[in-house]
Amino acid sequence: MSRFPAPRLARGLSLSIAAVLGTALPSAAFSEEAAGSAAGRPADHEVQEIIVTASALGESALDVAQPVTVLAGEDLQRALGSSLGETLAGTLGVTGSYFGPAASRPVIRGQSGERVLMLEDGADALDVSALSADHAVSIEGIAADQVEVIKGPATLLYGNGAVGGLVNVVTHRIPTQATDGISGAAELRGDTALGERTAALRLDAGTGPLAFHVDGFKRKTDNVHIPGFALSRAARAALAAEGDSDDTRDRLPNSASESQGAAAGVSWIGAQGFIGVAVSRYETTYGIPGPGEESPVLTDDGPSIDMVQTRYDLRGEFRPEGSVVTALKLRGGYNTYEHAELEPDGGVGTQFTQDAWELRLAADHALGALRGTVGVQLRDVDFVADGAEAFIPPSVTRNTGVFLFEELPLDAVTLEFGTRIERQEIDAGGALAGTSSNGTATGFALGAVWKLHEGLRLSAHATRTQRLPGATELFADGPHLAVRRFEVGDATLGKETARTLDVALHGTAEDGPQWQVGVFVNDFQDYIYLQPTGGTEDGLGVFEYRQQDARFHGLEAELRLPVGVPSADRRSEVRLAVDLVRGKLGRSAGTGGGDLPTIPPLRLSAEYGANWGAWSAHVGLQWTDRQDRVAAFETVTPDGLALSADLSWDGPLFGLDSQLFLRGGNLLDQELRRHTSALKDYAPLPGRGVTAGIRMKF
Repeated sequence: MSRFPAPRLARGLSLSIAAVLGTALPSAAFSEEAAGSAAGRPADHEVQEIIVTASALGESALDVAQPVTVLAGEDLQRALGSSLGETLAGTLGVTGSYFGPAASRPVIRGQSGERVLMLEDGADALDVSALSADHAVSIEGIAADQVEVIKGPATLLYGNGAVGGLVNVVTHRIPTQATDGISGAAELRGDTALGERTAALRLDAGTGPLAFHVDGFKRKTDNVHIPGFALSRAARAALAAEGDSDDTRDRLPNSASESQGAAAGVSWIGAQGFIGVAVSRYETTYGIPGPGEESPVLTDDGPSIDMVQTRYDLRGEFRPEGSVVTALKLRGGYNTYEHAELEPDGGVGTQFTQDAWELRLAADHALGALRGTVGVQLRDVDFVADGAEAFIPPSVTRNTGVFLFEELPLDAVTLEFGTRIERQEIDAGGALAGTSSNGTATGFALGAVWKLHEGLRLSAHATRTQRLPGATELFADGPHLAVRRFEVGDATLGKETARTLDVALHGTAEDGPQWQVGVFVNDFQDYIYLQPTGGTEDGLGVFEYRQQDARFHGLEAELRLPVGVPSADRRSEVRLAVDLVRGKLGRSAGTGGGDLPTIPPLRLSAEYGANWGAWSAHVGLQWTDRQDRVAAFETVTPDGLALSADLSWDGPLFGLDSQLFLRGGNLLDQELRRHTSALKDYAPLPGRGVTAGIRMKF
């Protein structure tokens, strides 16, 4: 149980919010300018929306049938964490996998790993973060202009790996608009709970048709401050039953990290389009907290990961005049990636390398009221895991996909429909040389947005999509030490098919309430999952990849209610939100149903924000319910309450447009554990901490 004595109050609040809001879908964020207005510099109070670049036709979130959330401007700056998963962990319908603050990958509606795609400016991250929760995402959030989350299948446009959703980090690394002169921004920040020290710099410049961009950052964190014991009560009891004990507290051993990166890009921009290239480098070294290989207790002398990625990007767009084709879009990326999983003595346990490229060409078109896009996407991934502890053989994966999306407005209703066909070929190497797995996945989507009347919209989105198994699911066979399990793949696994439905109601009113409510259902046929067998191998529990029907369903809701009468320099509002997802296996011949592992529990959020003049302040509570709907051999996660607050000031400082910010996290210093984390019984979330920093523009 949480040490905060409020579970009955929280459960009562749950029923109250659910009764008021029913079910839900989160709202789109404001644009950077609108977010700036929320920070106390409003010219008016109209709802302003930004373009969702990951959508098929570059529309606002309210004009897309599929559920989308965007973080931008002040909302993004307030949410910014030490990894992409932690940045998005408080977003409706999204949490993080949390393998320590440096390795946390977004989990969307209970889906993660191979089912959630990470993109940078619409191109695959091409890292190995989907293979395991201890692998960091190579995309850095501090370089982002906005972060887009598409919930539910995004396979139509982006392929096999987005059956559960995607996260797209939008940057300015390849400029798309002309720039005159030089502008930039610099930021310094620190966090007491993480011992974080971060510095970042961005420069944009242009002359004539050329536009340039440079950015860089460096971050260092210490072992994380935690409230109380590192091990959960259940883990300490299990150790005691074996005659051992671990009383580690206050600091999480082996959770320190160091990261740095830089990027440079240049574009030629003309009247009918642009073409640009960029190169970026990302390096990180971080510890993997948890029990040692030889000992069941935590140690600061544990394994670590040393990762580096070099990436080359290409992006272009040509807009012809007087043609059915309104735009030709080109997007490509190539990277070399490697990371070493280091033993405590510095030796390499496993060396991962991956050379990968992706190329995407699309043609936007318009014919009368009908408009859409058609394109082709190619992807090639050459992966090698080498070492005595490698549990995945080398493999080469090739994907070729063609897609079509169309949109047709009909008075108050806008229809969306599309399809995709994708061919995947996987050739294994090493001891499995000559083994291959080939298949074709198809996808169909149908959506609609009804403008019922001014300020009220109903959206619905239905899909039938397929996902082909990845190399890990097919060929894994060995100890996966980071998550303390022996994984066994199945080369006979077939494609999984998902039928999904999202329905949401959106309400907006100028200077009035903004709300969204919705529900979703995902039915999977032959869902691929890891099943603990109860057996052991090399001292680790054996987990096998299996297939069985499964169903996910849930709700998400958000209400933003203005307080008082807003004015040109004053505005305040209350935000209430709830999200919930359930995931269960189906019943089939010879097997029973049951709860799926690592499913997020019910969450309730309440926040008050106020802006007056140059000042902005927020206070928020997020309660996470106890998760006792657990799979076999999975432990229960207690409920918890997190209190946060922040205060910022915007104004001139040293002649520059500046922002000073002060934020407090987990101010009640509660023991919080994330059920989606494989380390939840060994690595609680950070305790009470204060973040302070300065951001300056020039």
